[in-house]
Amino acid sequence: KFINVLLDNPTNIGVEILQCSSTSWSSNYLITQQLSFVTPSVLNYLYFSSKNIISGVPSGTGSVFSTESGKCSTDLLSFTAVQTDPLLMSAHNLWSRFELSGGLSATLPLDPRPVCGGAAFQDVEDVAASTVADPFFDAVNFKGAFGSVNWLNGWSFVNTHGGFVSSSYTCPTAAEASEPVSLCPAGVPSHNLTTDVTWMPGRIYVMTCQVFVPSGKTVAIGAGTTIYSTPKAIGGAAPALVVLKGGKVIADGTAASPITFTALNPERASSETVSSDSQFAATVLENRGKWGGIIVLGLAPTSASSPLEIEGITGYTYGGIVPTDGSGVMRYVRVWHGGARVSANNEINGITFGGVGSGTVVDHCEVAFNADDGFEFFGGTVDVKYLSVLFVGDDAFDTDEGYRGRGQYLFAMTGFGGNHGTEMDSMTNGNLNSQPRSHPAFYSMTIIGGGASGRTGGLMRLREGTGGKFGNIVLTNARDIGLLNNDCGAETRTSVLPAASVSIDTYLYFSPNNIINGAATPISFGTGCIAGAFSAITVDPGLTNVPASMLDYTGLSSTFNPLPTATGAACQSGKDAPPNGDPFFSTVSCKGAFGTSTDNWLAGYSWLACSGKMVGSTCTGIPTTPFATLLDTAVAVGGALSASASWTNTTSYLLASQLFVQSGVTLTIAAGTSVYGLPVMDTDPAPAIVVVKGGSLVATGSATMPITFTSVLAESALVSSATASTDSNENAITLGERGKWGGLILLGNAPTNMPTTTQIEGITGYTYGGSVPTDGSGVMQYVRVWHGGAIVGANNEINGITFGGVGSGTVVDHCEVAFNADDGFEFFGGTVDVKYLSALFVIDDAFDTDEGYQGRGQYLFAMTGFGGNHGTEMDSMTNSNLNSLPRSHPAFYSMTIIGGGASGRTGGLMRLREGTGGKFGNIVLTNARDVGLLNNDCGTETRTSSLPAASVSINTYLYFSPNNIINGAATPISLGTNCAAGVFSALNIDPGLTNVPASMLDYTGLSSTFNPLPMETGAACQSGKDAPPNGDTFFSSVSCKGAFGSSTDNWLAGYSWLACSGKMVGSTCTGIPAAPFATLLDTAAAVGGALSASASWTNTTSYLLASQLFVQSGVTLTIAAGTSVYGLPVMDTDPAPALVVLKGGSISASGTFSLPITFTSVLAESALSSSVTVFTDSNENAITLGERGKWGGLILLGNAPTNVATTTTIEGITGYSYGGTVATDSSGTLQY
Repeated sequence: KFINVLLDNPTNIGVEILQCSSTSWSSNYLITQQLSFVTPSVLNYLYFSSKNIISGVPSGTGSVFSTESGKCSTDLLSFTAVQTDPLLMSAHNLWSRFELSGGLSATLPLDPRPVCGGAAFQDVEDVAASTVADPFFDAVNFKGAFGSVNWLNGWSFVNTHGGFVSSSYTCPTAAEASEPVSLCPAGVPSHNLTTDVTWMPGRIYVMTCQVFVPSGKTVAIGAGTTIYSTPKAIGGAAPALVVLKGGKVIADGTAASPITFTALNPERASSETVSSDSQFAATVLENRGKWGGIIVLGLAPTSASSPLEIEGITGYTYGGIVPTDGSGVMRYVRVWHGGARVSANNEINGITFGGVGSGTVVDHCEVAFNADDGFEFFGGTVDVKYLSVLFVGDDAFDTDEGYRGRGQYLFAMTGFGGNHGTEMDSMTNGNLNSQPRSHPAFYSMTIIGGGASGRTGGLMRLREGTGGKFGNIVLTNARDIGLLNNDCGAETRTSVLPAASVSIDTYLYFSPNNIINGAATPISFGTGCIAGAFSAITVDPGLTNVPASMLDYTGLSSTFNPLPTATGAACQSGKDAPPNGDPFFSTVSCKGAFGTSTDNWLAGYSWLACSGKMVGSTCTGIPTTPFATLLDTAVAVGGALSASASWTNTTSYLLASQLFVQSGVTLTIAAGTSVYGLPVMDTDPAPAIVVVKGGSLVATGSATMPITFTSVLAESALVSSATASTDSNENAITLGERGKWGGLILLGNAPTNMPTTTQIEGITGYTYGGSVPTDGSGVMQYVRVWHGGAIVGANNEINGITFGGVGSGTVVDHCEVAFNADDGFEFFGGTVDVKYLSALFVIDDAFDTDEGYQGRGQYLFAMTGFGGNHGTEMDSMTNSNLNSLPRSHPAFYSMTIIGGGASGRTGGLMRLREGTGGKFGNIVLTNARDVGLLNNDCGTETRTSSLPAASVSINTYLYFSPNNIINGAATPISLGTNCAAGVFSALNIDPGLTNVPASMLDYTGLSSTFNPLPMETGAACQSGKDAPPNGDTFFSSVSCKGAFGSSTDNWLAGYSWLACSGKMVGSTCTGIPAAPFATLLDTAAAVGGALSASASWTNTTSYLLASQLFVQSGVTLTIAAGTSVYGLPVMDTDPAPALVVLKGGSISASGTFSLPITFTSVLAESALSSSVTVFTDSNENAITLGERGKWGGLILLGNAPTNVATTTTIEGITGYSYGGTVATDSSGTLQY
């Protein structure tokens, strides 16, 4: 019986069954994949489960199953197995190619465990409880020898060689899949690993600092893992992964499951500029420079005379004397949108290799949209294959300081903003003949430039004494120069490959078979470089579809195809053999990065393929980033704030750890500012802002420019299936959109009924309370705290806003807590007054008071939803004393609490307990599941429905007005221990809220028609209202009971989550901006360039006109009725997108009355207005564009007569003529 078997990378056959008896198998002996046919007690069968894995069988030459002809049943050939790659963690197929005693496996740590979520963890058979149940076997959740535990590590022969990745891990649960986790301890600029670590797919990893892998340590990254990086770490450093000398990275992805490093907001374009080379003009960052990159440092030789510090970071050196040094494995690794600026002309490259040795495996890696170089090699000997570099700000491939590695299958597109395809140097300390001389041996490379819009200076730049050998190269679409060779040293420059016996320190070889196309100057020679040494074939290489309109990412479409055609020059002209028979290089059929006309090795994982910008893509797309959209300027904050600071609304603040505003320090936050809580490591406390005693927070927003504290996760990525128990008496509640970061905590010197040494809930080591009732902790106006309440420990979460001993000198109004995992607002003692507070869909209590709180509140609104606990939980007891002094006495008037109805939680919308006092008037409680007001665990306080005089001490009573409304509760008022019945009463009537149906009691059912304001004719406005208690001027007189003082006073309309998410009538909010674009169909296609073959567009696809589209002569574009075509915006210097039908071309656009064909802007109708002005006629004044001028238009050119020359070019575009002699000429059909 063979069950839960994993076979990977067989030489040719997975399972071979031989030497069967022709009689035994047909009568007495059963070979089967059906255990139901087997009698367990009779061992006359061979069973091989169809759920076993057989992966990596060679295509075309291998077999999954094989049997001996004539001696074994041919039924075996119909056996099946799972053929999905089990994604073993690291270097598994390298170990199958090298002996343990030598080669790469002597230095590469092995990890034979499978990647979480992969085939090895799916459809596992329970051998302990199956048809063949046997107590010898353990039940497992994996196939193969290993799950998450490597039982070999520590004692195996392997430990005496390359060793194992020794980290332990557990696979993420389904609940953890949506919960982000930091790779760094909270609030640190850098983090040195102290053990091996493993990062598995299934978590949202966020790199918030520079992570260093020191000597002797390994970071292993499972196939399919994505790591997002923040723009900055604490202190301003760019987050990066840095593998130090002796450390290792094992990042072993696959084409279907690549490993991705990217930014929080990868696709958000920035207009900021950066100069990545002091000799060139600044480049607009656009999608670049949003985090750091990957830096690998090794012990291989360089030409530096002494160890140098690596570019991009400070204090870390590279290089040594071990050419075969190994720093690990990087395969199918994507590094996108990196290159954050460190200082002037100093950015981190996408992937930097500093002195990295040939024992390192690098293939199928891509750098896209980096602000500096793509791959940079500072010395070393590392070999590379299948590398791609897309649209970086500086050079695609940069070699220097004696780099002597080999590379094959290298692809680069510079776009309009990139510098050189290669910049290859050797000089160190002013010496053009430094030894070892750089000698990159790069064969099979394609570099596509930016054409007329690209940068100048050469697609290939070989300079400063570099050697090397370059064959099977294709350079195309240079702006000016193909190959630039300057600042030469003593190296021999030759077009004849020297023999293998010639030292590579002595020459630079450029094959005459290389192709240079489209360059005004194919080869240019500079200082010290005698002309005529090199030549190339100056022909069109025959790339399948690389038109001038698709040289930059802004113009790419799904028809782009950089592979060579079989009949083109790249495949037909002479190819270079592997240099000197070097077995590292493969023999090719075509020159350039693609060895044949069909070998599209980018198809599964490249940005080109995954963004739909390439023919033949097998990639399923780029997942939408789960993070909020940040501003161009972002700053990480955390730790102790020891000097006053001001935060502005032009910066996004990333709360990387707990930030403590110290005594005597003020943090001022401007209206409209957003602060984003970052994820932290599972063992770290949640990020929070803590204003300690004597500190001050001045956060003064407005209804139109609120200050927002929220998670860095986007609203669309907040849902979680994780659960939390926020009260030991309650069942666990699904977090949903809650608990993504901490919250705000203000600590003051006002009185409580606890010792002043008491520590605040949610954090450790900070106390609250004193003897100053009028103490001030600052101002909070129009402040929103969303998605907080991260779990600290069992039944311990941070509240949305916590007030600990905060005094009445603090101003708090128009504040909201939404989707918190614990309470909304919690008051531990103190005297702070509050107005206009809202608490939405928190898991525990909306308003919680305790420990002698004696403040006042008016206009308070809460919705518990289905998951929330109480609208209020108000206590006073300390140290088991129900009569602790001061007794809590919240004076809360004008409050509306809407419960979850039949689906809500039990126990009372208002819970007054443990000796609390207080006074409560103009209250509306509605839609409770069972109890309206629950009053239990009373002390000696007087409980009354008649308001005592002002002269009566507030330490002595609890007042609940009989004018309060309790609606829909089976038990309006419930009284518990020590609480005499009959004291309180309320009006048990419908309050007349405008539109609060049972279907809208939770956020999952809300719609834009929800309206919690009272109707003027309803009971809340018509029945008796309570006057301000004892004439207290803090309180306003009201026309209606509940949180809204009148039937029209919607104070939530401008800033509340309800209003901003479109879940409330009367919203004026612009806080969560709607996308300014038209709604597209599920299928969208970008179009532009030359249409050289007839095409049909359907009404099931949205067509995005990314550039001018030219329908060529002899070509027909057919557009189905009901189709929409959207003109995209372009760069200011580019021509407007338009559809141009040339002479002899045809458009057949036959719409109908009910299904017209529409050409319009991609902007939504609501976002079209513009104040830009334009002159459309030299005799007229400028006209405001308004909704006009968003794209080009349609241009049809024909052969009918005009009264101008037939060479006349048409208005609006350049270079296309119209007119002829054929009056009956046809350009097609335009109807509806």
